[in-house]
Amino acid sequence: MTDKLFIDELAIRCDDLSFKDFNKVEYEKILNRAKREIARKYRILTKIYTFQYRNDDNTEYEPIELEIPGFLAEFRVKVNKKIYERSENKKLETDTYWLEFINNKILFDYYPRSKNDLILIYYTGEFNEEELEIEGIKSILPEQYDEEIIEYAMVELGRIGVTKFTDVNSERYKKYSNILQVYRKQPGIKSELVNSTEWKAIKPYTII
Repeated sequence: MTDKLFIDELAIRCDDLSFKDFNKVEYEKILNRAKREIARKYRILTKIYTFQYRNDDNTEYEPIELEIPGFLAEFRVKVNKKIYERSENKKLETDTYWLEFINNKILFDYYPRSKNDLILIYYTGEFNEEELEIEGIKSILPEQYDEEIIEYAMVELGRIGVTKFTDVNSERYKKYSNILQVYRKQPGIKSELVNSTEWKAIKPYTII
């Protein structure tokens, strides 16, 4: 799911389609924090390996040997911005790729090829928690974690919402109080996130 789709989904669940409760920048910051939390929880660090394939001399197509430090597994491959599907064997169909560890080497092939292709390989790498804290780095997680990312973000939106809209009789306060009650009971939510003292100290202006 793209960040735009994540943000739209969060706004829908918050009944905030006009982005009046939170603007898109605020949603994005909350989303990124949720992604970092999930990455930390499962010790997942995902990166993008980019390379330019060139075949100027029209040689026979052979599998490409890749050197990707800390590589564990790929979960998305794009060729010239188009997503290619994984093939389980070397016999490739249109818009598919093959990637395997053979003799401690990463071998990669894809079809079709042209003389000049831009390849992006999204992959899970060896976990390094320090990289999660680097400003500007966004966690990229496989699609299987999408719902849990949303659940974490909804807890955060609920926490911030009841702090931002403090009138307990207002519709917004009731809405975010209800969101908090519902999502913090989700089985995937860690109790540390719900009960964190950091949340108790949060102020409305700190969300930007």
